[in-house]
Amino acid sequence: MKKILAFTGSNSSKSINKQLVNYACELINSGGTKAEVEVEVVLLEHYHAPIYGADLEESMGIPADIKELREKFLEVDAFIMGTPEHNGMVPAFLKNYLDWISRVDEGSIFNDRPVFLMATSPGARGGKSNLENLKRVLPYRGAKSIASFSLPSFFDNFKDGKILDNDLDKQLKDLISNFV
Repeated sequence: MKKILAFTGSNSSKSINKQLVNYACELINSGGTKAEVEVEVVLLEHYHAPIYGADLEESMGIPADIKELREKFLEVDAFIMGTPEHNGMVPAFLKNYLDWISRVDEGSIFNDRPVFLMATSPGARGGKSNLENLKRVLPYRGAKSIASFSLPSFFDNFKDGKILDNDLDKQLKDLISNFV
């Protein structure tokens, strides 16, 4: 059985990216894919992580919660990562976790495992700038065979836990099926 770890780079309780990731995970769990897969969704905010700094790491070491989260990263076969876009870039919240996790074993975060990137926003680009940035840099942190999906205009295209636009919904379902 394949194991997938899903998380978002948002600490908002109303995160639209969490809603999108949860929908993708429901597609997998509902049997919409052919493979046997176990998906675990983690909330990064449940793992304490002060803003990373070399001096802080030297004085206190790596937080126990980060070590625990890193263990989860090592136990899975693939990742689903949903991320908001802050000014065209990765949110500081997500970057902070990636920075800490990379310190546990000197650089690799994803250990040559596949990553499915997702983003949405209220705007027409749906977080595409951030996805492009991440697709460019994550291979340096061990992400392999990166797939991505962007949902534009979230509030027009997503309601009651589902994508309303049939073409976008089919696109996500096909990408998820191929990823799994």
